[in-house]
Amino acid sequence: MISLEKISKFVLTNIISTVVILVGIVLVLLSLIVKTDFSSPLVSISGNDVKTILISVGTSLIASAMLSFLSTVYLHEKEEAEMMVDYWGLTGIYFRRDKSKSSNPKIEVMNNQFDIIAFGVSGLRDAMSKKIEERVKRGVKVRMLTINPNSLFLRQRELNEKASPGSIRQTILNLDEWVKELKLLARNPNDVEIKYYNSLPLDLYFRVDKTIFVGPYLYGKQSQQTITYEYHSGGEAFNYYTDHFEELWKDTKFAKLNYNEFTDFLIENLPKTD
Repeated sequence: MISLEKISKFVLTNIISTVVILVGIVLVLLSLIVKTDFSSPLVSISGNDVKTILISVGTSLIASAMLSFLSTVYLHEKEEAEMMVDYWGLTGIYFRRDKSKSSNPKIEVMNNQFDIIAFGVSGLRDAMSKKIEERVKRGVKVRMLTINPNSLFLRQRELNEKASPGSIRQTILNLDEWVKELKLLARNPNDVEIKYYNSLPLDLYFRVDKTIFVGPYLYGKQSQQTITYEYHSGGEAFNYYTDHFEELWKDTKFAKLNYNEFTDFLIENLPKTD
């Protein structure tokens, strides 16, 4: 991630600083052993003056080289951090998912792709459904991957979030109905799809054209209260997550168009209690 040229400059600068420090130390040491006066046809300098000059020059070289070394280390670390951010394409970190408002303007002008891995996205639908519907009419393609509403894994997630039983499930059923409405608005109904999976909940994935938002689902916290990261296209994170989404979307064993196709890990399979 850090080019050899950058490393070479850093190493070369440190070598030069080290050499200058050593020269300064040598001059200071020389000042301790110089006792004779210096004289020539042009100038005559006493031993004390020679010592003063050697100490002054030596300490100045040491001080300037140390300052240069510390500055180089600081700038190198800063440059390394900036290169890391640029390499991954990180453009934002949001303490709460509902604070990542930069997604809203992007939704209003998106032209190509709108992909989501989430639960029922009720907050998004409440805030941006009209804008999304307008973009769908203009040809934006929508793909949504959510958990099977009848899954035991979803039931556990509701417990983890301390949500009311069936509340997240209902948002997913509502999402399913909304997708049907979007299909009616789309130029081609196949441009709007929803698929379901039946496993432990996946992390949030939210793509708006050339920008993605990703984040975890944490125990004891609702989705909207969870940290979220924003990445732009061209960075490694964008490539990594978009490729992963495509893999999941195309995996017919993992993602299904009809959640009723799943037969394992279902709420209805729980043993009946008296």
